[in-house]
Amino acid sequence: MAHKHAAVRVEPDFDTTCVWRAAKISTIDQLLLSNPTPSVISLGTCSSNELLLIDERKGFGHSHKAWLVAELLRHHIRSDALKPGIRVILRSSGSTAIMMAEMCARLDIPFAAIVTRTAPDTKKELIRSNGGELIEVEDVKSAYNVEEDHRFRPGDLVIDQFSAEARSFPIKHSPASRMLGALKATRGRMPSVIVAAVGTGTSANSIRLATSDEHVPVEIVGVDVVGGVFQDYRVLGLRAHTTAPHLVEGMSLGFVPPSLMRTSLDRFSSYPQEAAIATCHYLRAKLDLCVGPSSGMAIFGALSEMAAMRHLWDGKLVTSFCYDHGLRYADTIFDPAFLRDKGLDLGPWIDKVEQLHGMLA
Repeated sequence: MAHKHAAVRVEPDFDTTCVWRAAKISTIDQLLLSNPTPSVISLGTCSSNELLLIDERKGFGHSHKAWLVAELLRHHIRSDALKPGIRVILRSSGSTAIMMAEMCARLDIPFAAIVTRTAPDTKKELIRSNGGELIEVEDVKSAYNVEEDHRFRPGDLVIDQFSAEARSFPIKHSPASRMLGALKATRGRMPSVIVAAVGTGTSANSIRLATSDEHVPVEIVGVDVVGGVFQDYRVLGLRAHTTAPHLVEGMSLGFVPPSLMRTSLDRFSSYPQEAAIATCHYLRAKLDLCVGPSSGMAIFGALSEMAAMRHLWDGKLVTSFCYDHGLRYADTIFDPAFLRDKGLDLGPWIDKVEQLHGMLA
């Protein structure tokens, strides 16, 4: 009588795994450390205060979130959780998944992204073109139920950028470290205020860790989209949730993730999604600077900070940064038909951005 035997996964031998591990870590280091020095762009001065924008759009793994995911990948390789043949899973429908697909393709590591059904087809195609698989789910909430749906394979490794584990990774050679280095090289001093969009909290965490390492006293202002992380933060606490929709990719929808260190932020502000998208349109038209919506949100927050201190002659250096190229959003926030379909009127907000920028000499 024939017996059925369960498939047995053959583990690579120790020497083979060590060589594989060293090669993968070396490749990650080469990719991330090859990033060019970010550009420093002055958006103007008000009184004796200056607003600087750090352009991080060039290079591989340029954004804080992408850097964090790469660091998590490196960590799992070092800890032996990721071995030859294991598939990496990431819950992301956007730029972070595209970056991870590209990195895993270079590392020859199988990759799959959990994406929502409504994610833009262009982003799905970029993930596929880099050899990544797609696990499509109905909505963000469903992305956390795929294990129950048995759509994971035995041995799959989930890289979770929202986990508490993610707090401590983006330190050495992070985008924040490069940002501070670029400022010091061009201005000879460090910033007084840094404005960062808050999604997973990665940017704020990275900035706080980098400034603490350099012993730089800096005020970090977190900027959120209405309907995002901090909608009900003060009332409901760290685990606040909201169902209010928004279109600012890269910023959480009413979910304060464990990855966010509360102590990274000194204070925070929130603005409508129209403010973020209008800032993207204004920067592209006036400064030929094409950025994504979370960068637009951070820059709008920085302009608002400068407006609030326009009568103060205290020589503050206010800094924000852009790390996601707007070309990725040609079929969404930069598409007039898309904006009409979503019922977004940017006109008044573009006027507001122009007014804020006009306050800078």
